[in-house]
Amino acid sequence: MTDTILLVGQGPLTDYVQDHLQTPQTKILTKRHQLTTATAYTDLPPHLAAVVVTAGPADVDLVVTELATALQRAHVEVQRWVFVSAAGVDGEVRGNREYPGVTDVREYFREQRYAIKMIDETELPYTILRPGRLVARRRGPARLFKEGDPVPTGVVSYETITELIAAAIGGKYANQSLAVVETETEAL
Repeated sequence: MTDTILLVGQGPLTDYVQDHLQTPQTKILTKRHQLTTATAYTDLPPHLAAVVVTAGPADVDLVVTELATALQRAHVEVQRWVFVSAAGVDGEVRGNREYPGVTDVREYFREQRYAIKMIDETELPYTILRPGRLVARRRGPARLFKEGDPVPTGVVSYETITELIAAAIGGKYANQSLAVVETETEAL
């Protein structure tokens, strides 16, 4: 039997996840356009092994709201959610953290927290990954930080986040929010 994973987002992380999670046993259904509208989520299968959201940085709250509504309306059975947010949304980052593509950090955090709240309210298993600044190449081993623990400013690769997404889809890190960095500085 083939599991279907709904991947919602755009950009390099979405591309990497799509390229590396596709297997003969796993079908990746990727939604990249008009993510804040219901029309983006038509023709969904009746069962999804996971919904993976890599959207953002802007309007991720609207993306998750529209997606959750569409899944509910279509009576799609979802086993779990995986949401890629950002380290710092809960004020846990030590040092100065930059958010590429974000002009209003306060609004960005509000949108991220609302999206997380919407996912939590589905009452389905979820994993929230809060990476440092995303980079193309791995810089070292992943360091995971539980919700509420202080997190150093740092970077993390698409590869590491994709590995964590795969583990979360497999049931690891259920109902957890984890910050992730590979290095403690952004200047490399």
